[in-house]
Amino acid sequence: MTRFLHTAIDRLHSTFSGQLQTELTDVETDNSLTAGGLPVPNAFIAAHEPGRNVTPLMLIYEDPDSSFDFTHNGVGQRHGNDFFEVNAEVVYLMNTGVDVAGASVNLRHILTAMVQVIENNRNLGVATLESEIKGANVGQLVGFDNESSSRRGVQMFVKIWGHSDRDV
Repeated sequence: MTRFLHTAIDRLHSTFSGQLQTELTDVETDNSLTAGGLPVPNAFIAAHEPGRNVTPLMLIYEDPDSSFDFTHNGVGQRHGNDFFEVNAEVVYLMNTGVDVAGASVNLRHILTAMVQVIENNRNLGVATLESEIKGANVGQLVGFDNESSSRRGVQMFVKIWGHSDRDV
């Protein structure tokens, strides 16, 4: 079980750290934005560490409420040719200053880039994995506060699954 969880989070982390800058640049170009206006995170952390005072910051980790499951024909019983599912979160955090409206627009553009990372890399670089976006939040995120009232972000929920009987 730990191997599947680690592999899923590691591949999600590698995909975002390797592809987000390209997708941010594409969003800037598509929307006639200033180059570099959508900042690449200064750190990509494969853990839930919302108290880090790095900005911008990307956190990639398993969902603490429902991180892992085995499924077989949708009934949750363990058999030989099963699938594992990992529910993960990808969070982009930044201090936005007092221009909340401008920050909200930029965060929506950043969400677009994050969606494109998954859409363009559904298997996260491993043929036996698949991923899909389950939802997202944009704005001042609950549980990600630091000492700044201007910290805002994007929280994306991603499901990753693969065959438990194959190398991942």
